[in-house]
Amino acid sequence: MDKPFSKPPTEYQSYLLRLWRSNKRHPWRAMLEQVGSEERHSFTDLEGLFAFLHAQTTDDQGENRQKTLTKE
Repeated sequence: MDKPFSKPPTEYQSYLLRLWRSNKRHPWRAMLEQVGSEERHSFTDLEGLFAFLHAQTTDDQGENRQKTLTKE
């Protein structure tokens, strides 16, 4: 069952992503399932998916929590 957007309490998130469309004329749809909790979020378009991911990676002050990864 889909739940409203909520921010997880940790700095690590893991999702299983499913993408599909019924034919080439229809937009891509998406579903994310949070690994471990089986919480699901469904999206009728990619813009909704991107908005959700952006909200999950932005702190309460509106700053992006993305960190630069260095190659070791």
